[in-house]
Amino acid sequence: MFSKMRNKSLLFSKELKSHKTFAQAKTHSRHVHLFKVILFVLIAVIVLTSVFSWLTFFPSIGSLDIIPLNSNEDTQDNRFIMTAPKIEGYTSDNTLYSLTAQRAFTDPQRAGIIELEGIRAVLPFGNRGQAVVNGPGGVFENINGRLQLHRPFTVQTPDGTIAYLLSADMNMKTSQLQTREKVEIRSKTELLKANSMRVLDNGHTIIFDGSVKIFCSMMQ
Repeated sequence: MFSKMRNKSLLFSKELKSHKTFAQAKTHSRHVHLFKVILFVLIAVIVLTSVFSWLTFFPSIGSLDIIPLNSNEDTQDNRFIMTAPKIEGYTSDNTLYSLTAQRAFTDPQRAGIIELEGIRAVLPFGNRGQAVVNGPGGVFENINGRLQLHRPFTVQTPDGTIAYLLSADMNMKTSQLQTREKVEIRSKTELLKANSMRVLDNGHTIIFDGSVKIFCSMMQ
């Protein structure tokens, strides 16, 4: 059996304990658990943007080929391809992170823009281990620190919680994330759905909007 909470707009932040919506949700311990999981999941996604920025400083990662965008021999419209680029490193607390892709593309006529195919990232997830991000592709703009994941991707945590996003627009410089499409975050006992989402203040403030629904299993 599932209980369900609905709201037009739902906001989570450190200062939200007095907020009526948050107070209603806090009446059930499972709601509180879900909110904490959501925070960790989305902070992990934001960390992904800083990892992407390193690609612009490592053009020699993987093998490098040059291919024409079309078959016209007179054109100089070529782009560079990096096959199987991979980046690994450690955070300040000695936690391993990594980012891999099947291929990365750069166009000499569009400096600072990198297109990636087949993204997989393993990112720090607080003290719970690591979160895994999987997606078919994205575009990173180094000039403005913007990462666009324009196709569906997932974020999975060690406890099995999975966030499904159809797309996301992330700003690395401001640590903000926004999606105007449906969001679904599912755990073993909870489910949250919303039509849009914004992440502000380095992940400390998360706004869900549009037919927000929270389902909680009442079974032990």
